[in-house]
Amino acid sequence: MEVTNFAGIVYEYPWYLGNNFLYLSKGPVLKTNSKNLESGELLLEFKNFLNKITELGKINNSTFIKIDFDDELLRLLGVEKNYDLEDFLQKNFDFKFKLPTKTIQYISTMTLDLGEFQNQELSDDLQEFFQETKSFWAKTNENIRRYTKKSLAQNWKISTEKTQENFWLYWQIYSETSLRQGFATQPKEYLGKLFKEEFSRIIIISDESGPQCVWLGIISENTLTYLSGGNTPKSLTKYGQYLTHLMAVKTAIVEKCNFYDLGGYDSGKGFGKFKEGYRGEIRNFLGPVDILIQPIKYTLINQFLGFFRKILGKHE
Repeated sequence: MEVTNFAGIVYEYPWYLGNNFLYLSKGPVLKTNSKNLESGELLLEFKNFLNKITELGKINNSTFIKIDFDDELLRLLGVEKNYDLEDFLQKNFDFKFKLPTKTIQYISTMTLDLGEFQNQELSDDLQEFFQETKSFWAKTNENIRRYTKKSLAQNWKISTEKTQENFWLYWQIYSETSLRQGFATQPKEYLGKLFKEEFSRIIIISDESGPQCVWLGIISENTLTYLSGGNTPKSLTKYGQYLTHLMAVKTAIVEKCNFYDLGGYDSGKGFGKFKEGYRGEIRNFLGPVDILIQPIKYTLINQFLGFFRKILGKHE
């Protein structure tokens, strides 16, 4: 969705008891030409954007809208902490809201700046592309460079075709990885619907025995964002994840994106340590905030869920 100087990808996300909510991950984001606006103008346009989102929520019979707020936007509006955000929303908006609420994705992330390559002609061959973009890789740490080189020597097959077969391969490895590593998956129906959208992208790394490493992402404004994926144990020993991110960097540049968002960051977890090797910019988003479209239903369902969890806890 785009409104004047704001843009954001809005997902319709399934919720409990057959309900749904709208979700704006890391958005709305500022368009480039909005950075010169006065704070008063920016606030008016921001209100207009949120009003449009609220209207869309009503049309979709959504119970609420969950938003992670872009850090750059809020800094321009004088909001830097969650307690500032609550005060800001109370003063400037009439809708009911709740924060903090349950996160869907990490609200810290790491972005890689690819702007220097936007006007260059680069090779389709990954080996040559890796050499042509050595100024970018020189900023990463030694492990990233070494294992990316090793991944190129593994003779992996790479597919970026948006076919139903590739989605099934993605789901197979993604769900297997979640079971092995103990993280929750996004709903299959939701991911399948997202995959069919024009702005989604997929990367499948395979060998003769089948898929080994998978990646799903989206393009929004000038950024390619990694959403979710997974590895087999074989891929982890053969550096499949390094080749996947190399391919994602190439995809971002080919698609004229200035940034590649590595899709979530936590310094205390293994994937956070891995991403630190790329030495990108760490960004922290405020939120999430739930804007309540149907506040009575929102409250009743959450009360029911809380009661149900207590019952389950008593029987464990």
